[in-house]
Amino acid sequence: MKWQDSLAELYEGPRMTGRLWVMAPGVIATRVVGHVDASAVRWYTSRVDRMLLDGRTIQTFHDWSGIDSFDSDVRGPYRAWAERHVQLVKPPHFLIRSKILAMAISATALVLSHGLVAHTERREFEEALQDAIFAARTTESIRP
Repeated sequence: MKWQDSLAELYEGPRMTGRLWVMAPGVIATRVVGHVDASAVRWYTSRVDRMLLDGRTIQTFHDWSGIDSFDSDVRGPYRAWAERHVQLVKPPHFLIRSKILAMAISATALVLSHGLVAHTERREFEEALQDAIFAARTTESIRP
């Protein structure tokens, strides 16, 4: 699956680049490369908050395979945001390669009531994303 950078909203932080796509109604994908800090979390959550205004449940897919490090203060705000939105955000999918990041995701999953889905294989991650896009487009085409 090729993600078109020209269709993404771009965030450039001091040591990272983030992109956010709306792949289909209610399906959001992100790709992050570099070092994640608190401003990146604020960028992401403010974008998704805007999309949640219509009350529609969303599905998120995060390609975090390019993250090489993150500030320790990013987990708390992200977890708090996720807990506030648990009714509107389906369990998020993450593509990861870092063992430290995998541990952080596992720790967060223990706290959240609806879990997280971690993928270490790109093929599995992209298949799940394709399934969500298909389901969203099918649902959207039959909406009254």
